[in-house]
Amino acid sequence: MIANEVVYGVRSKKEHGLLLKVDLHKAFNSILWEHIDTSMGFMGFVSYWRKLIFECLSTFKLAILINDSSSREFSLERGLRQGNPLSPFLFDIAVRGLTILFNRASASGYFKGLQTAPRHYITHSQYADDSPIFLPNDFPSLLHAKRILRWFEIIFGLKVNFYKSPLIVINLDNDYTSSLANSVFYCNDTFLVRYLGLPFGANPSRLSTWKPVLSIIRAKLST
Repeated sequence: MIANEVVYGVRSKKEHGLLLKVDLHKAFNSILWEHIDTSMGFMGFVSYWRKLIFECLSTFKLAILINDSSSREFSLERGLRQGNPLSPFLFDIAVRGLTILFNRASASGYFKGLQTAPRHYITHSQYADDSPIFLPNDFPSLLHAKRILRWFEIIFGLKVNFYKSPLIVINLDNDYTSSLANSVFYCNDTFLVRYLGLPFGANPSRLSTWKPVLSIIRAKLST
């Protein structure tokens, strides 16, 4: 709701801005274990607990089923197991690093984000691996956002798929978006883009905005 209202506010005021939806490539498979451990240390987890978590990550083995025959078991060096009840929590710890990078960049004046009120800026929103980044309409901010994402890749091992990360303009020409996106290896998209079930930039006071959400909830409740 916050992300949608930010975009709707900028659109309704006829101001200009950019929105980048970050696409993480195989997010669960590429996280570096040592950086999860380091992040837990910064968050105050004791060494004994971190050791237990690291053993859960590093001691399991996998085998591949080929023509109904199992291969030899082998160990992994990174990634989180799908379906493991610990994995979503550890993933949240890992991607929290992206928030820290953007917050520090904003505090130092390196990256401001999109202005929503006097002296108030929003840089990004984050829910698991869904992370839209809010940008003013200027090329240096777009480059700074890409540099922050590169730092995030190097530190945590999570690869950002820039070619599948759509850049969306707010109150700007689509041809302008295309040229801007091509210059930094993004793809471009247009409104209305959905984020966590809600359309970006839709009027939150209209019933039509909420009808798809209500339909999904009714379908789930009917079971």
